[in-house]
Amino acid sequence: MDEGSKADSCKEKGNKYYKAGRYELAISNYSQAIKICPEGKNLELAIYYQNRAAAHEQLVSQLLVGAYPENCILIRTRRPIGPVSFKTVPWRSDSIHVT
Repeated sequence: MDEGSKADSCKEKGNKYYKAGRYELAISNYSQAIKICPEGKNLELAIYYQNRAAAHEQLVSQLLVGAYPENCILIRTRRPIGPVSFKTVPWRSDSIHVT
Protein backbone atom coordinates (compact mmCIF):
# COMPACT_ATOMS: atom_id res chain seq x y z
CA MET A 1 0.00 0.00 0.00
CA ASP A 2 1.49 3.37 -1.00
CA GLU A 3 1.63 6.42 1.27
CA GLY A 4 -1.32 8.10 -0.48
CA SER A 5 -3.53 5.08 0.12
CA LYS A 6 -2.42 4.86 3.75
CA ALA A 7 -3.21 8.54 4.28
CA ASP A 8 -6.64 8.13 2.69
CA SER A 9 -7.28 5.08 4.88
CA CYS A 10 -6.45 7.16 7.97
CA LYS A 11 -8.83 9.87 6.76
CA GLU A 12 -11.62 7.32 6.31
CA LYS A 13 -11.05 5.98 9.84
CA GLY A 14 -11.12 9.56 11.10
CA ASN A 15 -14.42 10.13 9.30
CA LYS A 16 -15.95 7.09 11.00
CA TYR A 17 -14.78 8.29 14.41
CA TYR A 18 -16.06 11.81 13.68
CA LYS A 19 -19.51 10.52 12.75
CA ALA A 20 -19.54 8.45 15.96
CA GLY A 21 -18.68 11.53 18.05
CA ARG A 22 -15.25 10.21 19.04
CA TYR A 23 -13.43 13.41 18.16
CA GLU A 24 -10.08 12.66 19.87
CA LEU A 25 -9.69 9.51 17.78
CA ALA A 26 -10.78 11.36 14.65
CA ILE A 27 -8.15 14.05 15.31
CA SER A 28 -5.50 11.39 15.80
CA ASN A 29 -6.34 9.71 12.50
CA TYR A 30 -6.48 12.99 10.57
CA SER A 31 -3.11 13.96 12.07
CA GLN A 32 -1.64 10.65 10.93
CA ALA A 33 -3.03 11.25 7.43
CA ILE A 34 -1.37 14.70 7.39
CA LYS A 35 1.91 13.22 8.54
CA ILE A 36 2.11 10.53 5.85
CA CYS A 37 0.47 12.41 2.97
CA PRO A 38 2.82 12.32 -0.03
CA GLU A 39 4.33 15.54 -1.32
CA GLY A 40 2.34 17.09 -4.13
CA LYS A 41 -1.06 15.89 -2.88
CA ASN A 42 -2.14 19.40 -1.90
CA LEU A 43 -5.88 18.89 -2.33
CA GLU A 44 -5.88 15.78 -0.16
CA LEU A 45 -3.67 17.49 2.42
CA ALA A 46 -6.08 20.44 2.58
CA ILE A 47 -8.98 18.05 3.17
CA TYR A 48 -7.12 16.31 6.01
CA TYR A 49 -6.41 19.68 7.67
CA GLN A 50 -10.01 20.79 7.21
CA ASN A 51 -11.36 17.56 8.70
CA ARG A 52 -9.00 17.83 11.67
CA ALA A 53 -10.08 21.43 12.28
CA ALA A 54 -13.75 20.38 12.21
CA ALA A 55 -13.04 17.63 14.74
CA HIS A 56 -11.23 20.11 17.01
CA GLU A 57 -14.19 22.48 16.77
CA GLN A 58 -16.65 19.72 17.72
CA LEU A 59 -14.45 18.59 20.61
CA VAL A 60 -14.23 22.11 22.03
CA SER A 61 -17.98 22.54 21.63
CA GLN A 62 -18.59 19.24 23.42
CA LEU A 63 -16.28 20.24 26.28
CA LEU A 64 -17.93 23.65 26.66
CA VAL A 65 -21.40 22.15 26.79
CA GLY A 66 -20.27 19.71 29.48
CA ALA A 67 -18.55 22.36 31.57
CA TYR A 68 -21.04 25.21 31.21
CA PRO A 69 -24.50 23.88 30.37
CA GLU A 70 -26.12 27.05 31.68
CA ASN A 71 -24.37 29.03 28.91
CA CYS A 72 -25.85 26.92 26.13
CA ILE A 73 -28.97 27.26 24.06
CA LEU A 74 -31.12 24.52 22.63
CA ILE A 75 -31.66 24.68 18.88
CA ARG A 76 -34.33 22.75 17.05
CA THR A 77 -32.93 21.24 13.88
CA ARG A 78 -34.48 19.33 11.04
CA ARG A 79 -32.36 16.90 9.13
CA PRO A 80 -33.09 16.54 5.40
CA ILE A 81 -34.37 13.01 6.06
CA GLY A 82 -35.49 11.96 9.48
CA PRO A 83 -37.16 13.27 12.59
CA VAL A 84 -36.85 16.66 14.18
CA SER A 85 -34.00 16.72 16.67
CA PHE A 86 -32.44 19.09 19.14
CA LYS A 87 -28.83 19.99 19.73
CA THR A 88 -27.11 22.07 22.34
CA VAL A 89 -24.89 24.88 21.16
CA PRO A 90 -22.47 26.85 23.31
CA TRP A 91 -23.60 30.43 23.64
CA ARG A 92 -21.40 33.27 24.71
CA SER A 93 -22.72 36.75 25.19
CA ASP A 94 -20.98 39.90 26.22
CA SER A 95 -23.33 42.03 28.23
CA ILE A 96 -23.58 45.71 27.50
CA HIS A 97 -24.62 48.03 30.27
CA VAL A 98 -26.36 51.16 29.02
CA THR A 99 -26.99 53.99 31.46
